[in-house]
Amino acid sequence: MKGAKMKKSIAIMLVLCTLLAVLSLGVLPISAIQIGSIGNCTWTLEGTVLTIGGNGGTGSTSNAPWGQSVTRLIIKPGVTAISESLFQSFPRLTEIVVEKGSQHFKAVDGVLFDKNMTKLIHYPAQKGGRSYTVPSTVKTLGNEAFYGNARLVDISLPQELERVGLNTFYGSVCFALGSQNGVVYVDNCLVKVTNQKLKELKVREGTKVIADGALAAAWGLEDVILPEGLRTIGDNAFSWCNNLMYISFPYSVNYIGNSAFYDCTSLELIFYRGSQSDEADMYVDANGNIDLLSAEWIYNACYESDDHTWGDYYVTKEATCKKSGMTEHACEICHTREAEVIPPRHKFSNDLAVVTKTPSLVRSGERICLCEGCGMQKTETIDRLTLDEEVRMPLAIVAFILLVMS
Repeated sequence: MKGAKMKKSIAIMLVLCTLLAVLSLGVLPISAIQIGSIGNCTWTLEGTVLTIGGNGGTGSTSNAPWGQSVTRLIIKPGVTAISESLFQSFPRLTEIVVEKGSQHFKAVDGVLFDKNMTKLIHYPAQKGGRSYTVPSTVKTLGNEAFYGNARLVDISLPQELERVGLNTFYGSVCFALGSQNGVVYVDNCLVKVTNQKLKELKVREGTKVIADGALAAAWGLEDVILPEGLRTIGDNAFSWCNNLMYISFPYSVNYIGNSAFYDCTSLELIFYRGSQSDEADMYVDANGNIDLLSAEWIYNACYESDDHTWGDYYVTKEATCKKSGMTEHACEICHTREAEVIPPRHKFSNDLAVVTKTPSLVRSGERICLCEGCGMQKTETIDRLTLDEEVRMPLAIVAFILLVMS
């Protein structure tokens, strides 16, 4: 009997121990670790911390098997390249860390650069702070470098910035705040033209760089004026601007990227502030820029209003009794046009005038004139005759009679 009770007690104790073990497993925090590979790299996800290691690059892929929960990215020394499009999969990222020994990357204050800090590769989308000054060493902003950034409202770019990649600021707060009538600027960079109906564009003063693809497929554009001080026109900057006919280049432009003017089939005239030898010193990527190179270049072209040599005004639209007209003149050097409005006006004709009071030496006359357009009447004063006008006819008759009699 005692043996049976003992066995029962032991069984109960075993069950209780098992339950306690199960309950304790449910309470203890256990982080699931996921691992995988991408390109020549390996990745490990522990919670919301992603570590990329291995030897080589990730390859040009946007595949993100780790999901979109990553808040911290650690890059190990063996990684040589990371696809810029991968950063689209980090909408919650707050920090990037590069471990010591890397020969290809460097992280400063959670921001990813190349080793020499000449290229800003990525600024985390959820990194704290409302403003950011890009280091002066940076010459290039990578593709999608500030993609989807939800916090920054002010970004200061280096004066010596040379290149801004594709969609560098796309989806960011700065992109939205920088829009002016469908033209997006971030500091000294023209980022994007979103107004497809825009026909004429004068890029604002102080712009140093036009980003890759900034004006691509802006089909409405016909005439563009670029400011002095602009240095770079990025890859595909004006691609597929099929109606673009005229563009004014400053002397300062020294780089025109791959396919910057691809399929600009209407391009006719390039007004260049510099000389022909200056153009020869400008770098123009030979790939995809045939429309630019085959257009007519006008050298030493006018840029400031005082540079123009204006021709005579000519009427392009006649004014009527109720509608304004238009007159314009053109610069004989660069063909820039300047127009003026002719206010509505009546067209009175002497052929339709009726003299109601004949003028003499002692009094003025009057006549009623009619507008050819609307028939409106206007009374005009006819000046008094001068002595010469009064006696001209009688004297002529007397002279004729005397001549006959002689």
